[in-house]
Amino acid sequence: SKLDSKAAPAADELAEALKSVEGESRYYVVKALANIDAAAAPAVQGLAAALKDPSPDTRYQAAKALGKIGPPAASAAAALEILSRDADPNVRAAAAALKKIKPQPKST
Repeated sequence: SKLDSKAAPAADELAEALKSVEGESRYYVVKALANIDAAAAPAVQGLAAALKDPSPDTRYQAAKALGKIGPPAASAAAALEILSRDADPNVRAAAAALKKIKPQPKST
């Protein structure tokens, strides 16, 4: 089953759960946060930590979630920048979320 923005009221609980779960459970919490878009903002700190997870799937979902949160996830920008050099090509692609968090200045 897919969580979507209707699950936004659970964002605080998911953010709290992210502090204590590991492995596959962590992946599913991160994925749930990615599915609730900008409402996942309370979990920015935990999602930034998940960018260092050993699982490329978890790192991918964390980057995706941070991109959906957008500018309120600016504190994760440095971690996403590091992820742009990840060994996994899907994770590197997801690290493009950095552009949604920290828009590049437009050239004139």
